[in-house]
Amino acid sequence: MTEKKDSRRSFLKKAAIGTVSVVGTAAVAKKVVDVAARESSGGSDSYYLGSGDKALAGREFVEMSQSEKSSQIKMLTDNYKYDTV
Repeated sequence: MTEKKDSRRSFLKKAAIGTVSVVGTAAVAKKVVDVAARESSGGSDSYYLGSGDKALAGREFVEMSQSEKSSQIKMLTDNYKYDTV
């Protein structure tokens, strides 16, 4: 009877140690991936993207006058080439 109890205890002990090691390895792997992702996103593109965002934020909407619209439409219709097949 004591052998059965000892074998169960050793099994449970090994299972607990295995579980702790798997969970610990997963936690370390997650931290490594998080650090790598953080470094890659803040890489060399950060300056370029930041300046582009500032340029887009500085733009403002200016409405076209009727004469500007008419001249643009005239230019498009005059330069349009319709090829019949």
